[in-house]
Amino acid sequence: MEKFKEINTILNKVIDRSEEDWVGLWEISDYLKEGAQSKDKFLMAKSLMIIERMLSLGFLVGSLDESATFQPWADQDVSVALQRIAHEWQLLGRAPAMYEICWFDLPDDRRAAARAAVTSS
Repeated sequence: MEKFKEINTILNKVIDRSEEDWVGLWEISDYLKEGAQSKDKFLMAKSLMIIERMLSLGFLVGSLDESATFQPWADQDVSVALQRIAHEWQLLGRAPAMYEICWFDLPDDRRAAARAAVTSS
């Protein structure tokens, strides 16, 4: 039960953050590091678990183009996105830093439903 509370706390932070701007992958791993050991060997797995839930709540995953505009990835399939993120993270060999790998956007018309889903779980 404590695990779900932690996940929901992070999801609420990410939803709040998405009201202001796109959310970077590094922010998710930073939220997980709060109050935990920074050398957590399960950081990627925990991050991917959060991302899987985010995508199921309606977040889009993408990149920023040269003009710093969010560009959703062509394939928004959850398993494809998770595999791509995991692969690029493994290539880095460390937790992602600012601007690395991907960004997330929660369209305004999906925010209320996402917040309600997190609150009810």
